[in-house]
Amino acid sequence: MNHSTDADGNESRFAGNPYSSDDSRSPLSGGKVATEIPTDALTVNGYPKTVAAVVSALSAEAPLTLRQISRRTNLSNTQISSGLRQCRFHGWVTSSQGKGAGRGRPAHLWKLTLHPIELIRGIDSEVRREHTLLSDAMTNLSRVRERAEAEGEYWIDDNQREN
Repeated sequence: MNHSTDADGNESRFAGNPYSSDDSRSPLSGGKVATEIPTDALTVNGYPKTVAAVVSALSAEAPLTLRQISRRTNLSNTQISSGLRQCRFHGWVTSSQGKGAGRGRPAHLWKLTLHPIELIRGIDSEVRREHTLLSDAMTNLSRVRERAEAEGEYWIDDNQREN
């Protein structure tokens, strides 16, 4: 286990922890820690840019209106609406009616339904499950190929087919 010491000589088992024990952002002090989810954490796992931008904006600050999300992400209202729809499908966001500040219907306020760390854990679990399914499928295909070749059948890969 890695140990480090802070400026006061207190030992910590969290090597590389960017927060000291007296830092107001430290989880140890009860302060607020930034939990913004970077957009690439979602896009590298196959989620659309709109979904990633919405989640990132709402993880940084919530609740937000559609207009506020649009300002933070530089996406159009249509793109934001699409991202919010997909996030709602996953169960990641919810909306509530904002307070009326004048004429017209109050804007919807959007927020994440779970802590950003839980959202990332859920994505990690989903990616691992998909990886396992793909790995099992590849193993099964290898077995089918071996059986076919053992029975004297010739296996043609897509790369070997003539057009």
